[in-house]
Amino acid sequence: MELIIPDSLPSPEAKLYQDSQLTITLVNEKSRSREVCINIYLENHDSFDAIVPGDTTNCSRYDGTNGNPSRVSELPPEMCKIIMSAVDQVMDKHDLTLANPQNGYGVCHTCMGEQDECGMLGFSVYLKKT
Repeated sequence: MELIIPDSLPSPEAKLYQDSQLTITLVNEKSRSREVCINIYLENHDSFDAIVPGDTTNCSRYDGTNGNPSRVSELPPEMCKIIMSAVDQVMDKHDLTLANPQNGYGVCHTCMGEQDECGMLGFSVYLKKT
């Protein structure tokens, strides 16, 4: 599937990309007047053993975090390329720059699972208007 970058910032959310393992959405953060957020969701968490989320309270795999959550750059190269392309295209089209993290394309913030199962991983990157 190809990336779909909207001509205007969504209200509140637009899907940029989706396949069987990866979903990328663009969220217009109304509570943060100068920021938008790109959310990245990965299905089948068990395929990504080395990825550590910043918040591990919803995932039985972890007893807590070491304070160093994984970044998008630690994902398989083909996924990383799609995510980086989405972030770059949104920044270029809407005159945005990286806000958080300032030196990367997203940080793993959570793992969502049920009953000792690891489910979906969530990454995010915040962009600000220049």
